[in-house]
Amino acid sequence: MLFLSLVFAEEGIKEFDRDNNRVFELFADNVDSIDYKIVIATGNAVMISQNIYVLADYIKYNTQTREAQINGNAKFYKDGNLYFSTQKANIKFDDNYSIVEPFYMQDSSSGVWISASMAKSKEKEYEFRDIVVSSCDIGDPIWRIEGTSGTYNQDNYVAGIWNPRIYIKDIPVFYFPYIFISTKNNRTTGFLYPEFTSSSLEGFVYIQPFFLALQDFWDMTFSPQIRTSRGYGLNTQLRFVDTYNELFEFNFGIFNNFKKYIRRNSVKNQTIYGFDFKHKRRNILSRFFKGYSDGIYLDFRFMNDLDYIRLQNAKNKDIENRIQTSKANFFGTKDDHYFGLYFKYFLDLQSPTNENTFHTIPQFQYHKFLEQTDIKNITYSVDVNTKSILRYKGFGYFDNSVRVPIYFSMPLLANYLTFGTSLNVNAGIITLNRTERLANLQGKNSTYFSTNYGFSLGSDIAKQYDKVFHSMSFKVDFSSKLYNYAEDKNHIFKPNEALIPEIRDSFGNNNIYSETQPSIQINFSQYFFGLENVELLYHRMYQNINLQDKENRFDSLRNEVGFSPISNISISNTFYYSYKNKSIEEVSLSISTTYGYFRGLLTYYLKRKFNNIDKKCSIYDNKTCVDTTANFLRVRLSHDFNYFALYGDIGYDFSKGYLRDWNLIISKDIRCFGIGLKFANEITPILTTSGTRAIVNRYVSLEFRFVPVTATALSYRFK
Repeated sequence: MLFLSLVFAEEGIKEFDRDNNRVFELFADNVDSIDYKIVIATGNAVMISQNIYVLADYIKYNTQTREAQINGNAKFYKDGNLYFSTQKANIKFDDNYSIVEPFYMQDSSSGVWISASMAKSKEKEYEFRDIVVSSCDIGDPIWRIEGTSGTYNQDNYVAGIWNPRIYIKDIPVFYFPYIFISTKNNRTTGFLYPEFTSSSLEGFVYIQPFFLALQDFWDMTFSPQIRTSRGYGLNTQLRFVDTYNELFEFNFGIFNNFKKYIRRNSVKNQTIYGFDFKHKRRNILSRFFKGYSDGIYLDFRFMNDLDYIRLQNAKNKDIENRIQTSKANFFGTKDDHYFGLYFKYFLDLQSPTNENTFHTIPQFQYHKFLEQTDIKNITYSVDVNTKSILRYKGFGYFDNSVRVPIYFSMPLLANYLTFGTSLNVNAGIITLNRTERLANLQGKNSTYFSTNYGFSLGSDIAKQYDKVFHSMSFKVDFSSKLYNYAEDKNHIFKPNEALIPEIRDSFGNNNIYSETQPSIQINFSQYFFGLENVELLYHRMYQNINLQDKENRFDSLRNEVGFSPISNISISNTFYYSYKNKSIEEVSLSISTTYGYFRGLLTYYLKRKFNNIDKKCSIYDNKTCVDTTANFLRVRLSHDFNYFALYGDIGYDFSKGYLRDWNLIISKDIRCFGIGLKFANEITPILTTSGTRAIVNRYVSLEFRFVPVTATALSYRFK
C-alpha cells in the first residue's frame, strides 16, 4: 500500500511517499485549488510522476482519486525523450490507466511513428483506434500503413495492426489481415516484416516469417511461402548459443512445385528440400591439458536441388558454385605440434547423380611446426597426412603421405644476402579399396619415396626517402631430385596410361605424384608506399626454368603490377607470357575509381590454350591453333545524382560475341522510402530431367522500399 503526503505551494503541489521520496509534482504559471481536492494548473503546466514528464496548456488533478485531465498541446517525455504527444488525455495513476485523444508517438532511433484517433493504456499495453504508422514526414508521408485498430506493448516495442493497408501517397498498394511492426530491434516473438514480390515466371510471391524467441539462448524463424504460379513451401531457421557463447545455426527448407510449373520448365524435382547447419567453437578440451588449445568447425549442407538456396527469399538468392562442400574440422595444438581431423562431403548438383563423386571421410593430419635443431641455422618440420577417399558407387582409396623438409640458412655480406639449402623427404602409399569391379588390381598398392634437394640465394632491402618508402626482394631457388622410387601397380601416378577406363576417368586430372625435375625458380617483388603507409605501386615477377626439358625450358612468365596514380584510381594487371608460343596466354586487368558519388570498375580476363603450334600455324589467325577458353569484359558503373542514383553492370563475351549478362538500375532513396526500377538479363542454371540447363532470365522489376518496415517488388519476365 502506498502512503502519500501532500504539500501545497503557490506555484503547485508535491506528493511524497512514506520514505519522504518525491513521487509527484504539478506546477504552472497559474495554479488554483478547489477545497484543496481539485488542483487546476494553466499556462506552461508541468506534471512529473516518477520517470514521466508532461508539458501541457491545462492540467486538472484530483488529489483524492489521483486522476488527471490533460488538455492542449500535451507532450509526454520518458527518460529524457519525447514519448508521445496528444491534445487530450485522462490518467488514473492508481490504476495505471489512461485515455489519450488523439495519440502520437515516435521512436527516435528508427523514426517510426504511430498515430491514432484514440488510445487506451492499461499498465504497459496500449489499444488504438484508427491507427496510422509511417517513418516519413507526418504532415505528408510518402508511405503509410493505416489500420482499423491496433495494440502496442511498451516493454517489447511491438505494434500489432488489424486490417492494415499500405499506401504510397493516397494510392493503396497492398492489404494484410494483420501485421506486427517492431519499433526497435529487440528479440520478440511475433510476425516479422513480410517479403512479397510479383513475377511473370513465379506469379505473386509472399513470404511471412514468424519469429519465436521464448528464451534468451535460442530462437526460431518459420517462413511459410507461396508462389502462385510455381508452388508453396516452408523455410525454418533455428539458432542457439551454447554454454560457451558460441552460435549454432540450423536451416531447413522444403518446397513443392506445381505440376503445371514442372511441365512448363521440365524441372527434375517436384519436391525441393535441403538443410544446412553451421557451428564453431574454440578450447573444447583446453581446460584438461596445460598449454593446449583446440577448436571445431562444422559447415554441413545437403539438398536435392540448387533451388533450395534460391527459394530462401523473395528475390531468389544468388548461387556462386554448383558444387556444395560440407566440412567438419577439428584441430588441436600443443607447443610445436598440430593435429587435425577433417571431413569433406561434396555435392555435385550439375550431375544427375552424386554416386560417383569422391568424398574425403576422413583425413588426419599431424604437423610439427618449423623448429630449430641443436645445430645452428638448421630447422626442420614434419607433415603426416592420411586420407580415406570414398564414394557411393565404385572404388575408393587410402592416401597416406609423409613429408619432412630440412632447411639451412645463413646471412651473407652484412645481411644483404641470405644463402639457404634444403632437403625434402617425401613418402607415400596409395591403396585402392572396393575394387570388386577392378579384378586386376585386387590387393595392389602404389608407393613412392623421394628426396629432393635445393639451394637458394635471396636479398631483402628497403630504403626510406622523403615521402616514399621502397622495399625490394629478390630470390633464386634451385631444386632437383636426389633419389626417387615409385612402384605404380594401380596405374594412378600416370592415369592416362592406365588400361582400365575408370582409373583414367578418376585420376586423369590429379597429380598425386611426380618426380622433381631440375629447375630454377626466380622471384622478384618491390613495393612503394607513400604517406600514411598508402600503397602506391607494387610489382611482382615469377619465373620457373626447367633445366632438362629443352622443349619447355621456360614456364610461362607471371607478371603482376598494381598502382594508384592518384588517390581515387587503382589499377592492377596480371599476365602470363608463353615463351614457347611467343604470346600472352592469360591476362587479367582491373581498373577501379571513386570520385565523389561516382563508382566505377572495369575488369577484363583472357585465357588461351595453344594446340600443337608449329611453323605453319599462326596463333593470330588460325582458330585450330588457339582455343580461347575465356575472353570476357565486365563494367560496373554507379553514380548518385542527388535526384536519383544510377547503377549499371554489363558483361560481354568476346569469344562468343554477345552480351552475356547485364542490368540497369534507376533508384531513388530518401530517409523513409525508396523506389528502384531494374532491367536485367541473367543466365540462371536449373536442374532438369536431363541434367543442368542454363536459361536466359530477362526481366524488368519495380521495387518499393518502406524503410524500415519491408520491401516489395513487381517483376515481369520476358519469354
